[in-house]
Parts: sequence; structure tokens; C-alpha cells
Amino acid sequence: PSTASYWNALGMVLGGGGDFPGAEQAFRAAATRESRNAQYAYNLGLALERQRNRESAIAQFRRALELDPQFVPARQRLAELR
Repeated sequence: PSTASYWNALGMVLGGGGDFPGAEQAFRAAATRESRNAQYAYNLGLALERQRNRESAIAQFRRALELDPQFVPARQRLAELR
């Protein structure tokens, strides 16, 4: 599958099942295919955060805000991680 939405959906399923490394890979694939999608950057940040990769998660939440300054969930996650 080559669509970003497929990879994002797969990441949601994997993350929902507790496979955060798998979710990370899927969200990276989605974000690579649609690099201007704030939701995909945010989802990748969540998967990284669940793996205790704080700095990388922060970078992805910041990326989501660069893409969409009104993205409230990313702003909230950043505030909680600081």
C-alpha cells in the first residue's frame, strides 16, 4: 500500500494494540508520504512518547505545530512534556 492514510490507519491499529514500535514505523511511513500533514506528525509523536523517546516526541509535536499552528492536541502534549 502506498497511501499515507493506509499507513496512518495501520499505525492506529498497532498503537491501539500496544505495539508502539510498529505504530512508529507505520506513522513514519505516513509522514514520509504526506510530509505536510500535521496529524501524521502528531501521531508519530504519540508513538515515540509511548516508547519514552521524549526528545523525538517533542520534535514531532513541534513539527505538527509548524504545519498547523492551531493544532491544539500537539500544543497540549508539548506543554505536558515540558
